Amino acid sequence: MLLLSACRKDLPVAPVSTATPVFYFNGTIQGQHQSIQAGINNYYMFSSFVLDSPSVTSYTGYLKNRSCSIGNCPGSIRITIRNAVQRNFAIADTALYNGYYPYAAGGNGGAVANNVQFSDTIVNGVALNYHWSFGDGGTSTLHNPNHTFAQPGIYPVTLNITDTTGSVCTITNNWPIGPCGNAFVARFRAVTTGDTCVITDMSQGVHPINYLWNYGDGTTSAGPPTGHSYPTNGVYKITATETDATGYSAIFNYNVACAPTRHSAINYTISSSPVANMNNLGTIIVEWTDANGIDYSTSNITQPSGSSFQILSVDNYQFNENGQATQKIHAKISCLLSSGSSNVTITDGDVVFAIAHP
Repeated sequence: MLLLSACRKDLPVAPVSTATPVFYFNGTIQGQHQSIQAGINNYYMFSSFVLDSPSVTSYTGYLKNRSCSIGNCPGSIRITIRNAVQRNFAIADTALYNGYYPYAAGGNGGAVANNVQFSDTIVNGVALNYHWSFGDGGTSTLHNPNHTFAQPGIYPVTLNITDTTGSVCTITNNWPIGPCGNAFVARFRAVTTGDTCVITDMSQGVHPINYLWNYGDGTTSAGPPTGHSYPTNGVYKITATETDATGYSAIFNYNVACAPTRHSAINYTISSSPVANMNNLGTIIVEWTDANGIDYSTSNITQPSGSSFQILSVDNYQFNENGQATQKIHAKISCLLSSGSSNVTITDGDVVFAIAHP
């Protein structure tokens, strides 16, 4: 449990000095388009940071009317990054990165890191060696390795094997790890008998789904999965391109072996579990205060699967009026917020905000 008593130091919220209104929020809140821009209608971007303890800091950007001095200003949006990211699961690091962030949650906090167990299967052969590339710079030469992804994201994971005959087989797929908005895996399974392949859909997308198939032998088709007959024996890579009801498109690859053939076909599956994050390090809180002064927050409600907070860019900016260094952050937002008695949604949120930092 993190104690926020004697170590806490609240620094004053200070406006970012800028002659050009570069800070804004555009998005849909509860079905109504909202557009707020610093420099328009007396709006201003206020930046601050709070030292919760010697090792934990919260950074906040607050787009509100300059004339408002109360705690929750009507028609305002506030974004808080609790610390920035948790490295090595013990040491807090203030460096911001481009990518996905989880929303803060009560209890054990919002998970930033995820442990993933990989399980490979080989058909028509015996693997002699393995080489995994996890898409985050990590690698492994183990059979069925476990890997920890330090932050949410969509990672291209590649497995290369060489079998006992010297044949090489490769499979690569993109995997959403942690909260990544509407991203899904266009997963399917294929079983061959002789030269005929039967495909079973295991997609995680929102139905209805549009399917495009490439069977690896020069033939293609559209529509729900059924099966395919191959003209000759061998190993083929089936590729499915799927677009679900949210408009998100995903691609999934699967190797099949049509016997008899001397070549191996390799595939793998994953199982992911979040790493406990007791202090909510590396998480986001979004707050919206409506025209009636009712405050809604992401901090007291569980987010649906389509929620996401994605930082697109981080740039060093000028000093604010308290002489504190600032950073300008561009992000995309989709989330559910609660006042305790009612909820609102933010969809297609596009925001540029500033935070101050030590």
